Amino acid sequence: MSKSLSKETRALLTARALSMVGSSALPIAFTFAILRSGGNALEVGIVLGLADLPFVLLLLVGGVIADRHERRLIALMSDIVRAAVALIAACMILLHLNTILYLSVLAIIWGSARAFFIPTVTGLIPEITPVDQLHKTNSLVGASVSLGTLVGPALGGLIVASIGPGEGALFATLSYIGSSIYLSRIRPSDLPEKEFVPPIAQGSFLSEIKEGYQAVRSRSWAFWTIIIFGVMHLSTFGPLFVVGPVIAADHLGGAAAWGYIVAADGGGAIVGSLVAMRRPPKRPLYIASILMLLGVPGFILLAFHVDLTLILGSFAIFGVATGYFGSVWDTLLQKSYPIDQISKVSSYDYMGSTSLLPLGEALGGGVAGVIGNSMVMIIGGIALFFLSATLVLMPSVRNALPPHPADIA
Repeated sequence: MSKSLSKETRALLTARALSMVGSSALPIAFTFAILRSGGNALEVGIVLGLADLPFVLLLLVGGVIADRHERRLIALMSDIVRAAVALIAACMILLHLNTILYLSVLAIIWGSARAFFIPTVTGLIPEITPVDQLHKTNSLVGASVSLGTLVGPALGGLIVASIGPGEGALFATLSYIGSSIYLSRIRPSDLPEKEFVPPIAQGSFLSEIKEGYQAVRSRSWAFWTIIIFGVMHLSTFGPLFVVGPVIAADHLGGAAAWGYIVAADGGGAIVGSLVAMRRPPKRPLYIASILMLLGVPGFILLAFHVDLTLILGSFAIFGVATGYFGSVWDTLLQKSYPIDQISKVSSYDYMGSTSLLPLGEALGGGVAGVIGNSMVMIIGGIALFFLSATLVLMPSVRNALPPHPADIA
């Protein structure tokens, strides 16, 4: 399978996986560094929220810059900055200097660098990939991200549990360095001319931000899916990222258990991405939205602290759904917009769908102190059900199909 892909695409797949390993492992190191220092869910929520806040605020800036300049270089710089943050965090934790203030500052820098990486890589995919291979490449990118989501928490959680959070941050550092090495091997200009379309800068910075919004708004399925996922991050994913590790620490065995849960989700996402690649659905967004309903049981099982094996199985199934959704969603976006709008549209996608994540993390930790960790998970599962059902019932989602290439030229 990989032999039919260009060397640039293979390098991007490897870099994306390694970067995701670091991005999955570092929050675990942060979380358990705080908990082992006597912190609580609220403090974990503050630090993780501060990591996501600049990510959301700077996404539009990252998207415009990625459409104006060399995407490979921007992604490479982002990995280097995040490697430096992880290394500094590791030193602070090992030297017992990991105060909430210091970790918060590092989290802000880390989240800022992510804001430039995500829309840049999304735009880099169609830049180095022929149109007829986009679906396959996006499925493989989704699988590589899921592989990183599997390896990062599993190894990161194991390292944190058996050695310590400082060593977990060192592991994240090495992952980012590896990603930057593979990104440096990508040379889009070496591809045949028909396979390479350079980013095009048009108008002023503000006019390009407006152009991105108008592009997203022009397609109802894109706009409303982004909005619903934004609410989902507030009510479901944000609280899960904060309360989930606390439940694992208190009832399921600690950092390793949470790492296994996140890894199970990542393993399922690999399967979901590969299924999407082999059998492209006729109504991609509709089928993917139905599958999102499979995530509800995992939240309920986690809330009641059932056997870890059952929790792992439920999150693996949820991973299949999210992996499938991510693959068909990215392909649908990239086939529906011109190449010079991809990064801007992607930045609105990530901003809109994750803008409420910091608030969800902060509220998740705070509300858990009032109504309990289990009740927060139950509410998250109920919210996931109703929001996914809303997507399924929307006519624009049921009928969402990529236009003919001539219509977006």
